[in-house]
Amino acid sequence: VGQSLGAQIAELVAAQREDRISGLVLLTPVPFGGTRLPAEVVAEFQAVGGNRVAQRQSRAELSPELDDKELDRLADMGAVVAPDVVAHYVNLWNNGAADAPAMSAYSGPVLIIRGGSDAFVTADLIGAIAARFAGADVHIIDRGGHWLHVEYPGAVAAMVLDFLESVEGLQS
Repeated sequence: VGQSLGAQIAELVAAQREDRISGLVLLTPVPFGGTRLPAEVVAEFQAVGGNRVAQRQSRAELSPELDDKELDRLADMGAVVAPDVVAHYVNLWNNGAADAPAMSAYSGPVLIIRGGSDAFVTADLIGAIAARFAGADVHIIDRGGHWLHVEYPGAVAAMVLDFLESVEGLQS
């Protein structure tokens, strides 16, 4: 299971250890080829480094269903990340890998879960990501944003368990 930029890491691990992986779950994944957002939008994301108020505002915009407690918790965690580190990771997810393959090296079952209110990982990006996998199953949590696992942990857990049951033939 990987979320956002972590989805790329999960995919790489799954491809290298496919014999030990039952399935791959990608939550609001960022594409290997990058988001390719305009410079002015990228600059806004880069500016949140070390800035708790900006961290909170950004998270509120991308996950409108987060309550104040969770927004504060996520903002507190993000605020300690140095501005140059934030800028580096923003560049990674925006620029992507120049040699990103059209198809994933992972050929097993894939579940992609997207938030319908996530203005960052859009339906178009999900379409491009899903196309990299043979038969990826895409689910949408309508009011969910970018931090689905925080906003709707029960719904995400149920989808992951259903997926696991389907690939492993398990009964809960």
